[in-house]
Amino acid sequence: VVVAAAPAKDEGQDGMLAFYNARTFQFPDCKVAGNKPEGIASSHGKLSCINEGSPYNDGTGNVDPDGSMTICDLAATNNVPSFTCTTKKFESANFATSAWKTADEFRSDGVRLFGPNAVDATVGKDLEPEGGCFTEDGKYQMTVLQDNNAYAMYDVSAGKYLFLKGFPHITAEGDMSDKDDGINIQAAWGGQTVKKLIMPDQVTCFTDNGKYYFMTANEGDTRDGGDDPIGISSSEDFEGEEIKLGKICSENACSDDGLLGRLLTTVFMPADFAQQACGSQTCDAQAIDDNSSGVSLTTTATSNTNGVTKGVFSIGGKSTTIFTWAPGETSLSMVWDSNTDFEHVTGGSAAWKTTPYDLCGACRASGTDCDDKCPFNSDRVPIDFDGRSAKKGPEPECVTTGVMPDGTRLSFVGLERTGGIVTHDITDPTSPKLQDYLNVRNWKTASADTTEFNDWMYNLNDGPESLIFISEADSPIGAPMLAAATPMAGRLTMYKIAKKAMRTDDGACKDTATCPYISSASGGEGSAIVDFCDVAVGTKKTAAGCDSGSSGKEKNGVAMAAGFAAAGVVAVIGIVGSYFSYRRGHDSGYSLAKDFDAKHPGNDI
Repeated sequence: VVVAAAPAKDEGQDGMLAFYNARTFQFPDCKVAGNKPEGIASSHGKLSCINEGSPYNDGTGNVDPDGSMTICDLAATNNVPSFTCTTKKFESANFATSAWKTADEFRSDGVRLFGPNAVDATVGKDLEPEGGCFTEDGKYQMTVLQDNNAYAMYDVSAGKYLFLKGFPHITAEGDMSDKDDGINIQAAWGGQTVKKLIMPDQVTCFTDNGKYYFMTANEGDTRDGGDDPIGISSSEDFEGEEIKLGKICSENACSDDGLLGRLLTTVFMPADFAQQACGSQTCDAQAIDDNSSGVSLTTTATSNTNGVTKGVFSIGGKSTTIFTWAPGETSLSMVWDSNTDFEHVTGGSAAWKTTPYDLCGACRASGTDCDDKCPFNSDRVPIDFDGRSAKKGPEPECVTTGVMPDGTRLSFVGLERTGGIVTHDITDPTSPKLQDYLNVRNWKTASADTTEFNDWMYNLNDGPESLIFISEADSPIGAPMLAAATPMAGRLTMYKIAKKAMRTDDGACKDTATCPYISSASGGEGSAIVDFCDVAVGTKKTAAGCDSGSSGKEKNGVAMAAGFAAAGVVAVIGIVGSYFSYRRGHDSGYSLAKDFDAKHPGNDI
């Protein structure tokens, strides 16, 4: 069964879940979901869909639908599927006894509430869930609420949420300025430390030695407009929820643009901040700016949790975090955070070269050749060096895990802005080991790239936003694989996971002419182009009628390969049938898929 989530055309209405037969492509049914459905997970005949319920303006004022989760039972009688779905809003009736709390109590537990809906009766409208996962046994479902920096645990058999809590505040390290003229990954700035609101976008679940674990991709997000306390207008200091720390702080470390002055920050508890600044949770940005100037708004925690905590917060974790939980407990326990791994592999460390030419080498060593050459914390081409440092950095967007044939458990995190996939060995969840970083991306640093090769297709696979692990047993090529959706590139990319010697660079291209992932006919170097027979193994290769070895010549396919680290990822765009990269606005991927199916009819998915 294939399930697709679709929002309603009218933003105020609930969306739907469309169910398709994966073999026949027939459309047997659809079910009503919640408002703005997006994140889908499945396990043991159950399916969940996270419904964000984000605010919008209907022309007469701001409207904030309820955030929720739709959970479905999937069954089949005489091969005829049936689906039963119910939507669980965040409200007292859907929480276990004594688990639903007042708005003040939820804020005491670290749940960020905004207003004007931050009152007991409408807490559910203020909550915006983003992603979720089932535990491997299917007994529990965890939901992350990104803007609220919170999470909820749901008991599947009881049909109740067990608790709603805020994520812990982790001490941040990293490069926090886009105006410090270099790569400066550190833990303190003029003596000032920073706490990070991790605000995960996605979460994945796994079990190890009978214990539940939850791994988050800590992208970070801000609420702009709608019902947030800042309102929908902006001033010099505030824009939506986003605040540049240097505009509101007088301490030297905070106001210096080379330290923390450029840091994208926010208030800890938005509803309280607005209330204290101007006596209302609905005042606009200029009113907050005017009334908070020079006024200390820090307090100690009370039963009402008024005010904000003392200190500096960054938006997003620039990291991935592993938590554990056992039934009966009322909160997660953090066991590991990747800290600065993502900034190190994307140009911040000599151990991880950016392209074989090490585009960031001179910048790291002497602070030279940084601008337009080093893509550290850059999300675009031409390269915008350091452009994301004061914001959310590489932006870890998606995460999944999988077990290799030898029992090694790997995690994969997609970086939306810088691009690429980071691999860790998480066989011991309390002490993961960084394994690899592969970024099939073209930084287009040559002058010809801005004239001859400026089409979007030459950017390759930047911006993964969804990952799925495919085990060896389920793989069409007889080896573990990773599927990655890259919306900016308009591609579905397949990666073959292999155990090889540690790579010496991140696999990215400095320009089109030297890029092994782009064919010579398209202006590239083309040596990494492969086809199905180059990557298939064992019975899958034999069944496809492949020769015993690869010719080593450049093929006509759109598949790609790159060297890999121990338990790393070999980029393979296009394997069989629908696995071919489909390029937005072109039919080449579809044509190649049809051509492959005609030549290898025994390898349909």
